[in-house]
Amino acid sequence: HVLERDSVAAHVDRLGRRLIEGLNDAARDHGIAARAYGEPLPCMPFLAFDEAAGVRDAFFRELLARGVLMHPRHMGFLSAAHTEADVAQTVDAARDAFRCARAEKEKGDAVQRAGA
Repeated sequence: HVLERDSVAAHVDRLGRRLIEGLNDAARDHGIAARAYGEPLPCMPFLAFDEAAGVRDAFFRELLARGVLMHPRHMGFLSAAHTEADVAQTVDAARDAFRCARAEKEKGDAVQRAGA
């Protein structure tokens, strides 16, 4: 049975935990209120935002521009085909996307301050 022979469950669990940790670190590093977690398992990561929709949308738009598709309202799925390099590439792309989301957040904050 391939799942047991290739330790697929352990592999996708490990990758999911690394992806979740990387996404959470990147969000925190850029001051974005977002949290990655396994839904219901680490190999099914979900990224939730506690930010304005424009900030969230900027993140997912920039992530897609960097070749990574994550759905903003649905969990993702890791498989036996995914590698450590895939996770690293995703986290790197997320860091760039969070940087862009931070710029969107700052723009929104400035508009809000100007209107106050």
